[in-house]
Amino acid sequence: VVRYAAPEVSPHKQTSTIYASGRIRDIALELCSRGALQELAANIVFHALIALDCKSPREAARREQQFRSDLFTTCSNLFEVHHVHEGAECIFAVLNPNTLMEISPTLRQNRQKRLKELVTETIEDWVVLNSNAFSKLDAMRLLEVLGPATFIKLRSRFQLRVSALSGEGIEVLFYHLVHEVHNIYSTMQIAFALPVSSLSDSLGGSSWTLRK
Repeated sequence: VVRYAAPEVSPHKQTSTIYASGRIRDIALELCSRGALQELAANIVFHALIALDCKSPREAARREQQFRSDLFTTCSNLFEVHHVHEGAECIFAVLNPNTLMEISPTLRQNRQKRLKELVTETIEDWVVLNSNAFSKLDAMRLLEVLGPATFIKLRSRFQLRVSALSGEGIEVLFYHLVHEVHNIYSTMQIAFALPVSSLSDSLGGSSWTLRK
């Protein structure tokens, strides 16, 4: 067990416990149950970089497969067919750019990209094979953990259902798309993913309609 303090980016340091000799699947249930987003994300980053930073091609491939297997099993443990464990959505926190910046602000863009793709690919593989179990997650909690930008980006890859969000969640997505990034195309994609019978119907219980 290692105590890791991220370089200071504010008056307070973000400190996490790294379980260097353990596996993600051995700590994820506990960390998720207490909502330890940053600590879980920090451990995922630590174990992913062990593979990504390896200089030997053969050893790097072995470590990457080991990481993928560990994360895949973690998802299976968190999202069981008949039961989603408390806080299971925390496993996605590492894909939120703000969370990643908090725990590892000096991580270079290229390494960030490789790390996020490794995690995304592994979870995506799990979702394809376990769509029924994955569909039982709390969509609103997932939106909170990922943030609207990443939720929208991963919507198709993770088969995320916008219709599973509450009206408040729909408001968050539309506000982000319309007022923060001004993305009309994605706005229309989200709008047409929600069931309506007329142009004046509320979109997903939000204040938005197809007229607005």
